[in-house]
Amino acid sequence: MTLEGGGVVFSVEEATVFDFARVMPLTLDELSAEGEAEYEFTEGEGTLLLAARPDHRIAVTADFEEGEIVCGYEELRAAVHGAARGLLERIGAESPAALRNPHVAGLAEALG
Repeated sequence: MTLEGGGVVFSVEEATVFDFARVMPLTLDELSAEGEAEYEFTEGEGTLLLAARPDHRIAVTADFEEGEIVCGYEELRAAVHGAARGLLERIGAESPAALRNPHVAGLAEALG
């Protein structure tokens, strides 16, 4: 899985895409409420650190790569939600019954 922005690339070799899609919207909610948040990859690949900046943008850093991705909160939120919706569409296309799984349904609910 790769996160890119402003010429910075954070690449994780082993990542559970569903976990990322399910937890990142919650991480963004925490960021909005607290001004900072962390996402720790399930596989122990590292942690993403998100922090609100004084210019009302978001800084995303990682403890496993150099650099900083800076973007607007809504831009980041739209990218995360868009990726999660794409994953739900793919799950539904490959196995419609999987959409009834409580974890998958929880993701759909979290996305509104």
